[in-house]
Amino acid sequence: MTSSNIETPQFGKSKKWYFPSNPNIFKGLVAITLFVFLLGISNFQSGEIAQAQVRSSWCEKVNNARSTLDPSLHIKVPCEEMKPAKSAVVAYITAGVSKEKASRTVFSASDYVDGVMALGASLNDHLGPQTHKLLLLRDDFIPTLPTDVLEDLKKVGWTIGIAPIVDIDDKFVPNFGRYKTVYSKISILGLSEYECVLLLDADTLVIDKIDDLMTCDILKPDFRAAGGLDLYRGRWRHFNTGSILWRPESAEMSRVYALTKDPNFMKKFESDQIFSNTVYPDRENVAVNEKLINGEEVDPKELGSIAHLPWAYNAQTHLEYQRPQFWDEHVSSLKIIHYTQKKGWQCDKRYDEPPPLLPTRPKISNCKMDMDCACHEGYRWHQYLQKAREYVKTK
Repeated sequence: MTSSNIETPQFGKSKKWYFPSNPNIFKGLVAITLFVFLLGISNFQSGEIAQAQVRSSWCEKVNNARSTLDPSLHIKVPCEEMKPAKSAVVAYITAGVSKEKASRTVFSASDYVDGVMALGASLNDHLGPQTHKLLLLRDDFIPTLPTDVLEDLKKVGWTIGIAPIVDIDDKFVPNFGRYKTVYSKISILGLSEYECVLLLDADTLVIDKIDDLMTCDILKPDFRAAGGLDLYRGRWRHFNTGSILWRPESAEMSRVYALTKDPNFMKKFESDQIFSNTVYPDRENVAVNEKLINGEEVDPKELGSIAHLPWAYNAQTHLEYQRPQFWDEHVSSLKIIHYTQKKGWQCDKRYDEPPPLLPTRPKISNCKMDMDCACHEGYRWHQYLQKAREYVKTK
């Protein structure tokens, strides 16, 4: 084959290009190049079609799974953008006051946003991509958030959904300000397209792998939920709902929602946690609870409908000073921290791990007045909030 060469400048340098002088060979090469190009487009389109079909099948599963649920109780998610999944981690923001009205016990919308930003970044490090991450916002809360905030939340990895507004009679609304809208969180039971869903409050942080939990195996054979014990008023009583794995089902969602409208059942519950523990009163036996928390064997019949979730998956920080020995014995095995006494955003901003707590540390009588009380793990929260903000900058 003979060839001609043409010198063409490119980025300030000379480069030789070779073209066959025989026109038939040249035409053949053009035809082959065109064929390869069109094949590439075809494969790309086929891939896009396949992905669209997968996502369409997820929408179909969502619709079928919720077919018996009142549409007004549906959680709205962008199913067309989602791949199928067995399980999901779910967080909610149902309300939040302005910064000017925030207090030690009533939190601002930006506090909650920072909470789920840090939580989202921690999930990126400790949860595989096979599990959905849903951040559900009440429909009446979304207009209060700037558009850039929603975009930032997506960049951290959250899929944004809309939670239904579950209102209750005014006489049953909790006195505690931040609990007035939390009944919307019962809507998690309606996510029946999943085998299990892990509800994490905005004041939690994941610090170790939790993929084992998201297999849903802990709910076998037929537990409704897996909940960790709560140290409530000095006793192991109730399951704590700040980190709890649910087995969702449309019929159960309908039943629980009906209870919120039943005047014979409803009362002014202290919180949604007390409501849930009244719906499922399986952790009222303090003697059984003591066995569970100490790792002793318990008759499965005594568990009722709630499987025992190890404390490491819901490590409540008020134990740091209320049960210091227990805290010290378990702190090295933590997977999910639940900032119960002081929220992560209320702990001093620091990024380095502090020295270990002294085993014989003095008893704290008023945690509110002690700057470091229940904040030994606060540095982790600030680390992850910083990491979340770095995600936003790079995406």
